[in-house]
Amino acid sequence: MQGATTVLHCFVKLLALVLSITAAVSAANPYEVAESYIAATSAATATVDAAATGVSEILGQQKYPSRALTEISLRQHDQREQPDHTQQPQKQLLKQDSAFSLLWMTDIHLDHLYDVTASISNFCHAPSEPPLEPRGSFDGSPLYLQARRLMSLYASEESRSHPRRQSLRAAPKESAKATESAAIHPGETDPYLGRAGCDSPPALAIKALQFAASLARLKIPAATATESESYVLPPVAALLLTGDYAAHFADSQVGNRQVLKLESREALKQWTAALLRQFPQTCTGAAASHQELSQQCTQLLLVPGNNDMSADYLVPSARPEWTTFLYELWKPALPADPETKETFMRGLYYKTHLWTVPEIRVLCLNTVLYSVDAKKKLERLRLPAAVRAEAHEVDPAGQFAWMRQQLQEARDLGEQVCLRLSFNSMWIPKLPMYRSLVSDFSDVVISQAFGHIHFGSVRALIPKPESRGPEALTAMLGAPAVSPIHGNNPAIAALVFRQAPTEGVEMGKRRLILSDYVQYSLPLYGFVGMAGRGIHVPEFGFEFSLHQAFFPFMDRMRQLSPAWNQKRKSRDPDGAPPQIDGALAVNIGKAIRTSPMFFALYDWHAAAGGLRISSKVRSCEVLSLIDEELKECLADTEYYVQSSEPEL
Repeated sequence: MQGATTVLHCFVKLLALVLSITAAVSAANPYEVAESYIAATSAATATVDAAATGVSEILGQQKYPSRALTEISLRQHDQREQPDHTQQPQKQLLKQDSAFSLLWMTDIHLDHLYDVTASISNFCHAPSEPPLEPRGSFDGSPLYLQARRLMSLYASEESRSHPRRQSLRAAPKESAKATESAAIHPGETDPYLGRAGCDSPPALAIKALQFAASLARLKIPAATATESESYVLPPVAALLLTGDYAAHFADSQVGNRQVLKLESREALKQWTAALLRQFPQTCTGAAASHQELSQQCTQLLLVPGNNDMSADYLVPSARPEWTTFLYELWKPALPADPETKETFMRGLYYKTHLWTVPEIRVLCLNTVLYSVDAKKKLERLRLPAAVRAEAHEVDPAGQFAWMRQQLQEARDLGEQVCLRLSFNSMWIPKLPMYRSLVSDFSDVVISQAFGHIHFGSVRALIPKPESRGPEALTAMLGAPAVSPIHGNNPAIAALVFRQAPTEGVEMGKRRLILSDYVQYSLPLYGFVGMAGRGIHVPEFGFEFSLHQAFFPFMDRMRQLSPAWNQKRKSRDPDGAPPQIDGALAVNIGKAIRTSPMFFALYDWHAAAGGLRISSKVRSCEVLSLIDEELKECLADTEYYVQSSEPEL
């Protein structure tokens, strides 16, 4: 009788929650829709589980897992309550010899017009007036997505005029009608969280921010890795964001340009508001010391991308009112000094220091200034002659001169520098200047992080022949996007820094090294639910550590290269923490060429899995002859252990 009462009570409560979800969907603000949806479906899931418990009591069973609603619910990470920003939690202070990390999100591409019923040939945009023409029809087949992914890895956005690229873009048009009517791909976990071929819906953006905030505030164990291992992330010093916060829109038609500008502005406003809700910056300037700042807020390091301009790749001085809009929008997270405003208004670049590690200087660069597309756009548009002349400037907006001055100042003061780029400088025509600068100050530059390519990448910035040497080599890192548009799984990364060996370091100085790259992902594709653990929807979780996954291969490379090994050991004595630098990047490139296993691992993590088949699926296939056995294995984490111990 008690079970029946429980069921009746729960279903009455569930009806009220369904009505609240319906009301949430009718809200005007997409973020309010997503947040209400997450909260309501979380409560509904708990209600269904309680009802299932009541049913199991009636049936005399111990467990009756709910499925219908939990399969589409967007429960927040660990089902924890959202942090109360009125009372900021105390964060562990960084000791002089302790490690720290920088969280990293890139290429969010928030689409506030996302509609799960819309066609992926139009990027899942909801119908608007006037209608937005798609940049090109999209074939949603896995084969095409994998081909598109490889092209994204090996060809830049700057080579759009290449005949092969043109043929690839034209090919899907033949299947446009079939794509328009195609159903959701069976491999998709939850289209409400995103689809390949489309940018991030508000629900995905919020889920990513909530997970990043939980890592930053140490509210969860820092990254549960697998069932058998864990990775403890050091305290988070800041959240790095390397651009492209607004969704992709076709701006080729003049009639749509004003509409696109308004939509991009709205996407930027909504994204920034959500970012500041999870990472409030009200403490800026109010605390008496860097330590107090670190206790109250997580520092934000914002870099603009090409999709964050008033039109794709349109540089700041061509639209000064847009630069003012961005400055006022991001002002809570920017340094308050006059120099920051001056450089930001001049070219959307600025410098700051880490609050918790003030000896680290961060240069937030605007590499959109150097892109081929920006040059073409300046030459094509009817702009004042002085603005069009920027397309042929040697140093647009004076950023290189400013960068050299900042690097020299950091060297004189004994500081180290983190470079943050909107996209990889290897794609820009100004590469010789950038390469020369970084090589000249390789003793100062501690890390280089870039976005834009949507996939993880390790690049070696090899200096000019006259300055070539192991010390002048530097590494550049790219991370997978939050947006799943290219068939990747949404990802969040972290850069881990540790103290360098004391040998060769001046007394009283602390030198830091980039020790590890860590990646978290949400299995939008390849998700394997664990009904026995109550996990029915994909959640962000630990994916891999570059040190744990790739350094065993590097040991083999050291054996194959005794000369390099000798130079490395002279700098990194036994017992020293691993280091991600130019020498490591070069050897990763060698390993990719010589080892199919290394290439497969590198390629998998570049897209955070994406449309690839989960390793757990392959593992269960070994033990399963029929569908029922496969489903049982996928749902039971102990299935493999039990099956591997046959009775004698």
